[in-house]
Amino acid sequence: MNKKFKLENFTISNLTNVLIVLMAVVNLLDIFLGISYPKFQIQMLFTDQWWQIFLFPFRITNQIISLAFFLYIFWMFGNQLEFELNTFRYNLFIFLGYFFILLGTYFYPLDAYYVYLSVFFAVAYLYPDMEILLFFVLPVKMKWIGILTALFIVMDSVYLSINFQTYYPILGPILGILNFLLLIVLPDLKRKTNRFKKGNIWKNKSKKTIHKCTICGITEEDDPQMDFRYCVYCKDHEYCRDHLDNHEHIQ
Repeated sequence: MNKKFKLENFTISNLTNVLIVLMAVVNLLDIFLGISYPKFQIQMLFTDQWWQIFLFPFRITNQIISLAFFLYIFWMFGNQLEFELNTFRYNLFIFLGYFFILLGTYFYPLDAYYVYLSVFFAVAYLYPDMEILLFFVLPVKMKWIGILTALFIVMDSVYLSINFQTYYPILGPILGILNFLLLIVLPDLKRKTNRFKKGNIWKNKSKKTIHKCTICGITEEDDPQMDFRYCVYCKDHEYCRDHLDNHEHIQ
């Protein structure tokens, strides 16, 4: 407990907004100064370009419109995930992603773009039925956007691997989602497996509880790490994280 408290002293609050500012500054300077650096590889630490490791996480694109669109998307999903995970876990999520990508650059030039892509996948996993306006017009659920995005990335990586006759391009997507798998998917699957093994969802609890999901009946006794929230469209009805965005509204 004390060890975690000490680690939390080194976390960065509002990390998403901090990263957005840094990305905006670094990329705009590159664009306006007309500077084009090669993609970072960890071997550069032993050259006169060692300092680029500090800019590596923030270089996204050399196009202003693409940069603006990327920053808007990351601001929207990054802040949502940061709120969901809390400051400590979100910092761990981001910096663990950087670490995995940096290791991968030993074999192949990779972008930190994959770390921010894992943020999108995390939100799509946690809120699969949340709708966003595609092209600001068409409402589409996050799970479908996540699936299509994953398919596009896999196809692109396979194409590059075939074209360059090496499996290294696949490293980006694999390493980029390791933080997502380790910190979100695996713990969530473990919680769900334990719930079903114990059968706690279907048992009537004699002990008084504070939170209870209107859909599945899970309480904080069933899963101490589960989040419970009230739906703004349902009067006095509380839902677990799995059903907050996946239920019919009760007036």
